[in-house]
Amino acid sequence: MTTSITSKWALSLSERRFSTVTTSRSARRSPACGSLMRARAISGGLWLGGGYATDPLRTGEAVASVGSSASVLYYTNEVIRADNTSEIVEFDIMPVPTFAGGEKMVMQRGAGICTVKSTPEKEQAAIRFLKWLTDPERNSQFAVSTGYMPVVQEAYDSYLPQCIEKLTDQRYVELYRAYIETQRDYLFYKAPQTDSYLQLEDAFESNVRKHLSAARNSFIESGDESGAALDRLIADSYEQFKKGF
Repeated sequence: MTTSITSKWALSLSERRFSTVTTSRSARRSPACGSLMRARAISGGLWLGGGYATDPLRTGEAVASVGSSASVLYYTNEVIRADNTSEIVEFDIMPVPTFAGGEKMVMQRGAGICTVKSTPEKEQAAIRFLKWLTDPERNSQFAVSTGYMPVVQEAYDSYLPQCIEKLTDQRYVELYRAYIETQRDYLFYKAPQTDSYLQLEDAFESNVRKHLSAARNSFIESGDESGAALDRLIADSYEQFKKGF
């Protein structure tokens, strides 16, 4: 499983996206799937590499990815292996899971569009472009081709359902099936609107990867796979993370 921090934004005028869980059907058929799902990061159950885990997901090295709905653009449905053989991969895309008794919530975010002070002619041109882009019908067409959500209510009410019905790509069909369920059952929330949020988010992700990767390497080098050894590494890496964040 991988969690990717992907969104950067300026204003909420943008096409919005939400989080989903993607699994490849080839990965679910893997004999190791059950043990990987139960494993923790230090014992090898979480993807600790940087960036996206799209390739490991397609080849079955990862069993699930939690990420932005716009990540659908990166999940190509064909994988080419090192020996130059290839196969078609199908994906299941679902709303993000919740703990038992937990509230169904999902983060809503996206890349924003804003104008800057310029000449009156350029400012008017930018405004005209934004009006064109956020036209309800056009906005819906753009959204379903990129994995995003429309930005105006009229798009949801009048155009989005028809656009979804016309989808033929299996990835996008699965994505918007999950989206409809998410919109119906989940509470959408936004990241805190503070100047330091992006830096805190990046620092948090970097520290998590650094300390868990170090503990993972220690686990491999020790050769001790006992529960007690794993518990010590978990406790130590957690304390190191708290000190460094």
